[in-house]
Amino acid sequence: MPTTTLPPGQHQAATSTFTRLRLPHATLFAERVHRCQTLAQALPFADRLKFCAVLARQQDLEFQRFPTLPLPDSDFLQHCQRYEVPPLSPAAWPPHPHWQELVHRLIRAATPALSLEVQQALQRCPTTDPSWLDIQKNHLFSGNTQLISGVIIPFISGALQVQWSSLAARLSPASLQHPTPKSRCPVCGSLPLVATLNPKGAKLNQRVLHCSLCSSSWLMDKYQCSNCGSDKKLAIQESTTQPHVQAEVCHLCMSYLKRITMQQTAEAEPVADDLASLELDQAMAAKDLRKAGVNFLFLSESFSRDSSSACCLS
Repeated sequence: MPTTTLPPGQHQAATSTFTRLRLPHATLFAERVHRCQTLAQALPFADRLKFCAVLARQQDLEFQRFPTLPLPDSDFLQHCQRYEVPPLSPAAWPPHPHWQELVHRLIRAATPALSLEVQQALQRCPTTDPSWLDIQKNHLFSGNTQLISGVIIPFISGALQVQWSSLAARLSPASLQHPTPKSRCPVCGSLPLVATLNPKGAKLNQRVLHCSLCSSSWLMDKYQCSNCGSDKKLAIQESTTQPHVQAEVCHLCMSYLKRITMQQTAEAEPVADDLASLELDQAMAAKDLRKAGVNFLFLSESFSRDSSSACCLS
């Protein structure tokens, strides 16, 4: 894998071409379906992509018909602006119980495509118990994913993504303050999934981070580590299977974030192209580098410990 080092101190301030913050758009899940299907036809390891397409198709349906749930009022939003708190952070704005019904719908939609082994594993999960689902959700948000059954993670994460994306899409960007650190989503405070370089509407070399939970996106300087904020000792390592996907490596905090160069592949989609470049994650892990982003649908820890992962299709 070719590796290049970026010169230290070369900050390039984000300009206003890409607005500082973009909220979720109406076709985000439909675009994920299309991209997963396209990549699955071209790659030999297609199970996760095929499963993600099935899941995203139902996510899109739920997103389009999502009910109008309460949003933070103006006083709450002003308070969040004053103290630089993301208004839809799970701690500040807990999820509406509707998300649990979404879990059940996602499972029903995906079940015909799952192997018998995975179906049986799902049946052993007490998904009809609201308190059990709440405990799994709390483990997910607190980062204690080792306490969650790997087979249920994509469905809980998928449901929460639909709810948070639906709420975020109804906010006004003007009511949102970019919190510190900028590596966190200004809408919900979650970690990014990936970064993209030169997305549609951006100037050359503009870098955009994409939220792993609410699907919002925001600008961040191209040469700044998304984890520790440093602009020194950054390096780029390319994927061997997806050359438009690279790892932005920070040797100060020993972390990396995937970056997708949209000029090379305009149809790239954060979740799908992250899944299509897992060999890059393996290469980074071999160097003891920690992933600074998170893909809530496919947490590597859950699949490494649970052979009944939900990506096993029938």
